[in-house]
Amino acid sequence: HLPYLILLGVLAYAVDSLGTLYGLKTGGVLNFGLASSMNTVITALMSLMILKETPSRNFPLACLLSVAGGVLLFLGKYDISTFQIAALSLVLIWGAYVFEALGFTYSKKFTRTIPLTEYLAILQLSAAAFMWTLSLGTQRLPVGLFEMPLNAWLALGFVVIFSCCLCYLALYWLLNHIEGHRLAFFDCFHTLAACFFGTLFFQEPYNLTMFAGGTMLLFAAI
Repeated sequence: HLPYLILLGVLAYAVDSLGTLYGLKTGGVLNFGLASSMNTVITALMSLMILKETPSRNFPLACLLSVAGGVLLFLGKYDISTFQIAALSLVLIWGAYVFEALGFTYSKKFTRTIPLTEYLAILQLSAAAFMWTLSLGTQRLPVGLFEMPLNAWLALGFVVIFSCCLCYLALYWLLNHIEGHRLAFFDCFHTLAACFFGTLFFQEPYNLTMFAGGTMLLFAAI
């Protein structure tokens, strides 16, 4: 399975990260949160297709609320930026989440034969090797890496340990106990947290339309 796992790692982590980070750079932290609202539906649908799950009774309503919430968040962002910024950011991030959903759903299939930690390690290391190769090929290797201040190293360590390892480990472990199309809707809290922190720490503008969209996402998760 190693070649398939390497390819999955490149798509689910490297290509996914490029899409989300360029989307974040284009539209800001708040717009990243708005775009990630559709990750719930994308991941849920991929779980139904790949894992052959049976949708729950409330699944259509949850999808409807997620889509409606995402549309309201997009319209709210469009009101305070431009259509091009909102649309480009959405396309980049939604495309990235398709690849992330592959890593999520296939974890259940592959971890029947290999440990979850090994699955996660292979995917993460494959993505890291791809990114370093891409940096070398484009002659854009990081400079001044060892000159970064302590708070930058602490932030980097936090992302590596919690965001890249522990969060994915917990998510993939939960997939063995909760159906994927149900578990996907917990990602609504990711969206709401990104919107909240974008406003709190970066003073990104917010409006009532976006608030209404966030409320719909909350109800979709419930």
